[in-house]
Amino acid sequence: DGVNVDILFLEDKALTIELPQKMEFKVKEADPGVKGNSASNFLKDAVLDNGLKVRVPLFVEEGEKIVVDTRNGEYVERVK
Repeated sequence: DGVNVDILFLEDKALTIELPQKMEFKVKEADPGVKGNSASNFLKDAVLDNGLKVRVPLFVEEGEKIVVDTRNGEYVERVK
């Protein structure tokens, strides 16, 4: 909600939608991280509130908000 996007129309049909480069999403589901691996770059699967599946660091938990790069769908950072 409240995100501005650019939409290019031809007649009454949308041709392209340009999203912001980074957007915040809430983690709906995430497997628990394995203790002892938090200092490395291991990733786990997570499902966001919009249904998108992304790979996130082990420290990210359900209910947290994260920033995702909309150009490639990759995790960027945890919202503080």
